Amino acid sequence: MSPTLDIDLLRSLVAFADSGSFTKAAGVVGRTQSAVSMQMKRLERMLGKSLFARDGRDLSLTDDGERMVGYARRMLKLHEEAVASFAEPLLTGTVRVGIPDDYAVSVLPVLFSRFAESYPGVHLEVHCESSDLLYPRVKSGALDLGVLTEQDIDRGGRLLRQEPVVWATSRQHMTHRQDPVPLAVFPAPCVFRTWATEKLDAMARPYRIAYSSRSMAAISVAVNAGLAITPIARSSMTPDMRILTEEEGFPPMPEARIALYQASNAGDPAIARLVDHIVQSFRQDLPLNDAA
Repeated sequence: MSPTLDIDLLRSLVAFADSGSFTKAAGVVGRTQSAVSMQMKRLERMLGKSLFARDGRDLSLTDDGERMVGYARRMLKLHEEAVASFAEPLLTGTVRVGIPDDYAVSVLPVLFSRFAESYPGVHLEVHCESSDLLYPRVKSGALDLGVLTEQDIDRGGRLLRQEPVVWATSRQHMTHRQDPVPLAVFPAPCVFRTWATEKLDAMARPYRIAYSSRSMAAISVAVNAGLAITPIARSSMTPDMRILTEEEGFPPMPEARIALYQASNAGDPAIARLVDHIVQSFRQDLPLNDAA
């Protein structure tokens, strides 16, 4: 007879994978270190596999342990969704969300797909524009929420993340050596465009706007084809891009702040739940692209 996996055992296993020790995992799940250790021995007996390898005082997951963690994460997520679906009334309605196109490419698929799975009765209406154009639409109530890029947080947004803005070029081309250097940017107003032109102006480096598009996909095509370079959030880079360095003549850019804005009349329970989901997702650090 196949063993029945206990949710508490899986929760402790994931806590170890995230923290790296039984002691820290115990703090996460609210048990003693010895209790978590006993749980993991029990899980190993049930599966008939060694999930942990010890090297001196260091403890790590075996290949079987890593594989089991993947299953455990999916099972815990499904468990939480099932419990949530019966613990509260089914949420319904439409939430209008604004997000810049560059972050829509890197963040939206992960962020909103999870929410849609948990709350299938809520319809998300996503608008992609530059942050400067989306902000007044949120303030006027035309949009319920905005996940926006900004230079400061004086406008009252809830800071979600700060991340590097970089100069990106094609890995296969030497576009950055052209004079004047060709840029692919979003139309004005766009904070990344402003930062890039101000930096180049300050160093008296000639440039030209070779491509201007509201589509991150179109800008990426131009860069990857070697037709231009672009100022871009690091998380939005594609595998065909690389970062231009200061030694290559491109000074450091400011960090981008991603902030959450909510319309003053947005009081629907579905909106409140999406706000919680967005904040929690960024707190758990949505994956950033490591292209370099």
